[in-house]
Amino acid sequence: MEYKELVDSFASSLGLDGAQTEGGACAFEIDGMKVDIFHDEAAGTVMVYGEIGLPSSDDDRTFGTAMLKANHLFGGTGGATLCQNPETGEYAIFQAFPLSALNADSLAAEVARIVDKTEHWRGILNAFQVAERERGETAAEEVLLDAIHGGNSGFMRV
Repeated sequence: MEYKELVDSFASSLGLDGAQTEGGACAFEIDGMKVDIFHDEAAGTVMVYGEIGLPSSDDDRTFGTAMLKANHLFGGTGGATLCQNPETGEYAIFQAFPLSALNADSLAAEVARIVDKTEHWRGILNAFQVAERERGETAAEEVLLDAIHGGNSGFMRV
């Protein structure tokens, strides 16, 4: 399936209006979250990209450091990659998928997973910003560590 055909079929199946594939990109909003789909023709992949949010104005890069730790072996991302847009400063999450393995249904499932991950990381960013404002940097770092490790260190107590 060609990329444009895939995106058209995907958008049609979900009733998304205005999904356009100009320049290999498609943008739309789901549950108030901006989602982009990009085609990397050279790599033969389709990337699904969700915007998490902007850092607080006084962020000392603690959240960005935590995102890097979450990227390690995809431990906190389930195979996606966390990043920061160098042009806007916005935090985001994305994942690439082989175009040849996608159809409208599988793309919809992957978009849903990225939307869920985006929502999850938006919640973490919000909790981090609240903890930082109300209880200080140490509390904010604890929020991040808990989020990355899912409430445990990965070791089983014996």
